Amino acid sequence: MELNNFNTTQMDSRTRLRNLYLLPGDVIAGNYEYVRELGHGNMGRVYLCRDTVANDRLMAVKTVPDILRDDDEAVAALKREYDNMYSLTDDGIVAVRHLVMDDFRYYVVMDYAEGETLAAYLAKHRKPGDSVAFAVVRRLAAALDYAHGPGHGLVHRDVKPGNVMVQIDGNNVKSVKLLDFGLGLQIRKSFSRTTGQLTSGTPAYKSPEQWDPHRYGKPSFNSDQYSLAAIAYELLSGDYPFAEYDDMDTFRAAVLNDMPEKINGIANYVNEALQKALAKKPEKRFDCCMAFADALQKRQTDGHSTTLESRSFIRLFSRLFGGANPQPQPQPQPSNTDSPRRPPVVKTPPPPSKPQPRPADIEPPRRPTIVKKTPLAVEVKAPARPHVEASPRPEPMVGKDGLTFTLPGGIPLELVHISAGSFMMGSPESEQGRYDNETQHHVTLTKDYWLGRCPVTQEQYQAITRKNPSSFKGATRPVEGVSWNDAKDCCDLLNKALRAKLPSGYVFDLPTEAQWEYACRAGTTTPFSFGSTLNGDKANCDGNYPYGMKQKGKYLQCTSKIGSYGANPWGVYDMHGNVWEWCKDWYGAYLIDAVCDPKGASSGSGRVIRGGAWNYDAWCCRSARRYSSIPAYRGDDDGFRVALVPVQ
Repeated sequence: MELNNFNTTQMDSRTRLRNLYLLPGDVIAGNYEYVRELGHGNMGRVYLCRDTVANDRLMAVKTVPDILRDDDEAVAALKREYDNMYSLTDDGIVAVRHLVMDDFRYYVVMDYAEGETLAAYLAKHRKPGDSVAFAVVRRLAAALDYAHGPGHGLVHRDVKPGNVMVQIDGNNVKSVKLLDFGLGLQIRKSFSRTTGQLTSGTPAYKSPEQWDPHRYGKPSFNSDQYSLAAIAYELLSGDYPFAEYDDMDTFRAAVLNDMPEKINGIANYVNEALQKALAKKPEKRFDCCMAFADALQKRQTDGHSTTLESRSFIRLFSRLFGGANPQPQPQPQPSNTDSPRRPPVVKTPPPPSKPQPRPADIEPPRRPTIVKKTPLAVEVKAPARPHVEASPRPEPMVGKDGLTFTLPGGIPLELVHISAGSFMMGSPESEQGRYDNETQHHVTLTKDYWLGRCPVTQEQYQAITRKNPSSFKGATRPVEGVSWNDAKDCCDLLNKALRAKLPSGYVFDLPTEAQWEYACRAGTTTPFSFGSTLNGDKANCDGNYPYGMKQKGKYLQCTSKIGSYGANPWGVYDMHGNVWEWCKDWYGAYLIDAVCDPKGASSGSGRVIRGGAWNYDAWCCRSARRYSSIPAYRGDDDGFRVALVPVQ
């Protein structure tokens, strides 16, 4: 309710605050100067405010219903939920900064997300097109899987267009951020208990289990997936599922018993994905939101149907939660490989509790079903440590030739010298397909280092560790099937064997994320070190999904020999595609300010991987593309390269 300006100005500021009839300049909870109202609903109002103690930074301040202030149980629940929300640091979720109070009520202080709600956007753009729909769904899926994941385990329960902030310019989806993660539900529950009035999620996007938990079970992670699918359905069709029913009882019966009509004019695989994610029984849906997002965009290639149960979706659950790592199915043998793909007889491991989908956007670790981390296959024991001999050039050699060490069997390990310098890390907002976690910022690396000319090969890894876990056998193919822990163990073995012969002040380690991207870009500013387009011609990726061009290219369906594609301007090979490469850092949001020698987040649940891989779309191979995985995960698209870096 709005009062006219005369009546409002006759009140003193305290009275206005009590009654929430605010004027510009009124101050909430001592720090937050009111600018204007952003929106309101049954559970409160949201204001745009300036934080007067933080350089007038714009914040969104949400009111909590007054009646809950003196309810000890409600306040305790509110504080627990605030703690949960405060721990969410994903770029796709609006960050909660403070929980404050005054004499009248509590307030939740959040980052201000520019743009408009998805609901407001859809009111102007009823069917925005597939590219916008898929981009919005993917970013929401990444944010949801992150919140569902290890260390969080949070279910939103009210995913709807009104709780999504977007910035969309034509077909360019600049930003997608999820609001009210868990807190809105807690406020509604406390309000219902205190007042006796029933409040619940938004009907159009509520899952069957939210309508009838006795029949379908308690709401869970998959409830959010249903709501996400309802949003996807609306983006693609112009209406949410069962919109034809305007009577609430009829609508409820349809949600509980019927499947929504398939959308005309879209591919069958898209309808199949929607039907699966909108299944009545939660266990019939995808195992994570990103698997659903992947399925929406999967097509048939080369006569081989990439179905919803295909190998593409097996990866995300394993990558993020350390479950069993299924054996890949046999793939057609490309002509330019140096050894056959696995034998035709594929050993099938004991089936996991649920199918395991592939990662795509992510971002960081996701959903926490039961976390069973894969035991490490590498045991580092002194008697088993191989003897590694250095080449006759043990001291750092500044120049284009870098360093070469000789491993047992005469196998060379070449490293390229990388000079200290500065660059812009991340991607510009204009870059096609960029993610919010690629914030561009200035980075300076103050010390020279050396980086593997190529990813560690199978023959190199076997010479160092006496193991070869790779699925795609070949001496000069990159080793894969190695976890971050395995890669670190390999570096440790090199250091122990070569301690006396390493350049003074340097050790073998994984490169930091900044060192990796600096060497990957090699002085370039385009999406790839070789330009702005890729379809599998200049790097090993899934060429059926090109970047910056329409022409499709090769999809080898396996790794390729190192050096099969050209080097970047600094003489480093395979920084784009072939295998994802582990970096030293914990995954975390970038700092906006200029930084020197960044080392990533101080802690986390996922380690950074970079570069894309043989089974990923071309856009995943961009220089700026960031992803993360749990340190124990081993996939047939995960490898690494060693670096010789200054001792920390």
